Amino acid sequence: MAALLTQGLAGTAVAREVGVSRGAVRHFVATGGKAAVAGRRPYFLPEEEELLVRFVKVQALLGRGLTRTGFLRWVGEYISCLSTERQVSARSYFCGSLTPGILFFRLFFGRWPALQMYRVGTLEQSRAENARSDVLAKWFAGLRLIYRDLNIVQPRQLWDMDETHVKARELLLEAQSTIIGPRGLRKPEVVMATIGSGAATCTAAFAISPAGMVAPHFLVLAGSASGHAHVQVTEDGKERKMALASRLNDSAVSVRRDPPGFDRGVFDVWAQQFSAFAKSYYPEENTLLAVDGAKVHLSTFGLLALVRAKEHVIAEPSKLSQLIQALDHKSAYGSFQPAIRRQVCSRSRECVGLGCSFTVLDLMDCIKKAADHAFSPSHLAAAFANVGMWPLDPKKVCLEEVKKEADRTEKNVDLQLLADRAVPAMRKDLKQPTIIQGTLSTAAARQPDGAGCDHRPREIGEGQASQGRCAGAGAAGESCTGGGEQGHQNQAGRCSQGGQVWEGVARCLRRRRGGGAPQIEPGKPVSTQA
Repeated sequence: MAALLTQGLAGTAVAREVGVSRGAVRHFVATGGKAAVAGRRPYFLPEEEELLVRFVKVQALLGRGLTRTGFLRWVGEYISCLSTERQVSARSYFCGSLTPGILFFRLFFGRWPALQMYRVGTLEQSRAENARSDVLAKWFAGLRLIYRDLNIVQPRQLWDMDETHVKARELLLEAQSTIIGPRGLRKPEVVMATIGSGAATCTAAFAISPAGMVAPHFLVLAGSASGHAHVQVTEDGKERKMALASRLNDSAVSVRRDPPGFDRGVFDVWAQQFSAFAKSYYPEENTLLAVDGAKVHLSTFGLLALVRAKEHVIAEPSKLSQLIQALDHKSAYGSFQPAIRRQVCSRSRECVGLGCSFTVLDLMDCIKKAADHAFSPSHLAAAFANVGMWPLDPKKVCLEEVKKEADRTEKNVDLQLLADRAVPAMRKDLKQPTIIQGTLSTAAARQPDGAGCDHRPREIGEGQASQGRCAGAGAAGESCTGGGEQGHQNQAGRCSQGGQVWEGVARCLRRRRGGGAPQIEPGKPVSTQA
């Protein structure tokens, strides 16, 4: 400490370098280093306290950070493993208990300024287990190949889609705002507006591009009525219907579902909306849409609608969106969630002043304002850049997020090098048919022009398939030019077992008893060995 002080360093820098409190540095300077710090000596030796500090740091890096209560409990367990003499001394030092109190915690933190208290978020264990360097390397290797194959050279050709829940009631109940009032106020409270029908919660789906573009908003609200969501409004004594989407951005869509969330049918509607939007911008260019690997995003009808619009879809690794998805970054949803909280609270206070309820129209206005604030061109470009999607840069991934599990701790990971080495393996994987959610997929295989049919698929039985009927035919079951004697010929191949036939993707869900597993090759029909 004396050598550092003679170099002219500030007291804070000396305390940080030596690992003591600033008060200890001031005491050392005032006494010339000849007198000990006043007060009782610490119970633990310096070596033991250094061990405690290393333990706390490791736990925080592994995603198992200790709270104040947890830290004191662990210190008590450590003392219980010491000798009997040390335990007797601890009981005398800590007022008859082996577990220290808050005063020990404060003094300990004062002696070790390298430690700091943080407000933390939460991460599911399954997501932490999937945050591995090999998964990330394959993801970036696959992106590199797809960018090259589809000629993705402009930021407008890249899109990212994800959903988020907007729960107005919970936002109002959990909002902790600070108010100004007189001294001695016993119970400070703020009156919350009454939540109207359908305004309590909804699901909002957004699609963004690093070029600063935002696709038309898509909202799913509570309700069982089919079609576009609308409400009855009264203006000048006359009632009329108002579409909720009219309060959002251009070409927005709002539908009702109970509960208000996504399923495959809702995803199909969103895919058709986004396909129409994508065709209006540079229709001759290939574009790439990144979605998470949720089952609702694997609807064949919706995916084919996107492919016809030259919108190729890539599914992000399961339970890894917190690292590689642009919308999950703090520049996107990290800005949207605080903005929607502020808008809902502000609109609630206005409703209380007017003596009215917080309606679903108010919720639409709050979502529109929050989205306009959060999804600015600078925020969108920063979101894609910080996850390494555009420009493509694996080094943007924070390595601390890859070290959350103790049995998978990784040091000195070079994601760029791993991604370079994973390119040949990913090229091989992209050329082969894969099994997704238990179904065979050859969507990449092509078929000669004129083959196949354009009917929407539905389930047929084995008898119908053997007669060459098409699953998309009318009620009378007329024949389709894409059918054959043993089944239905579509873009991906032939399903000789009947079952469920899908356009573009061959899926045989009903196999005859005793039959072998379906075998499929790119560009060839499906065949089943008896």
